[in-house]
Amino acid sequence: MRRLRIFSRMIEAKDKEILIQKINSIKDKEVIDEVLRLLEVDVDESIYQLSEEQRNEINLAKEQVKQGKGIDSSIADSEIDEWLEK
Repeated sequence: MRRLRIFSRMIEAKDKEILIQKINSIKDKEVIDEVLRLLEVDVDESIYQLSEEQRNEINLAKEQVKQGKGIDSSIADSEIDEWLEK
């Protein structure tokens, strides 16, 4: 497990290094502006507050899965792709 953590940190450091190199090579101001916009996206680590209705829907979905009424994600993805094509 420890080796996995060290390997993960090495990949993360390498990814950051590659990202920094790519950013340094950008000459187009519009691309720089877009990168800045993406980096400014604030990742809110606070707890997301759900409404009562949202909690009820989540609990209903959990019960449906427990009762075997769920579908595999690949089937759901396929159905969504079909809907989007119409």
